[in-house]
Formats: sequence, C-alpha cells, structure tokens
Amino acid sequence: MLDDAFTFQSPRHGSKDSKEDHLNWCVSDDRPSHIGNWDILHEADGVMVGTHTATFPDGTLLVMFYGKEVSGKLIEWTINSGSLEN
Repeated sequence: MLDDAFTFQSPRHGSKDSKEDHLNWCVSDDRPSHIGNWDILHEADGVMVGTHTATFPDGTLLVMFYGKEVSGKLIEWTINSGSLEN
C-alpha cells in the first residue's frame, strides 16, 4: 500500500513522481511488460534495498531500488537502472 505522500524517484532520469503520477504510469503503455528476478539485499526497520529486472520492448534493465516504509505504507521508492547484458 502506498502512503498519500509517496514519491517515486529516478535520479538517473532526474524524475520525482507523486503517488498519483506513479499509479498512472503503472497502468500506462510505458510500464515494463515484466518485473522479476527480485533479490532483496537488506530489509529492516522499514528500509528495503535490492535489485530486480524490468523488461521493456527494447530490452531488459537491471534495477537497484531503495524503499522506505512508514506505519505499514510505502512512502518512498528510489531506483537506478541500466541495461542487462545477456
């Protein structure tokens, strides 16, 4: 569940989206066709860090994420990504 103050950030792309913007992206044609291969590197005290893949029509990205949870709701999600060479 997302907190009303949720932000989705991508420093690489210089973007910071609100909860509403992010949810709209999640149902848009710009979203990845598949997200998988989750690897949780750290999860404690409301902080999550890990990696996953995101597949788009032009290739698959490896994504590193940082998430922060407050009172059972996700308040922040920050990503950085790059091409995954097969």
